[in-house]
Amino acid sequence: MPARRHDRTRTVQTRLPWWAAVLPALAFVALFVLLAAPAPAPAAEAAPAAPGIVARLVLLVGHWLP
Repeated sequence: MPARRHDRTRTVQTRLPWWAAVLPALAFVALFVLLAAPAPAPAAEAAPAAPGIVARLVLLVGHWLP
């Protein structure tokens, strides 16, 4: 006696929430905009802070040393 065959096929329905499709698209657009129009770094034009810090450290250490 042959085994019975099931004629029904199982369908798996997967639904993505709206944000699962929108968030990666927004991230891509944001990164593309940043790459397409980079702004100049304002810190590159400022004076370096290292000499001021070194001068303050020398004054601080000078108070402790005889």
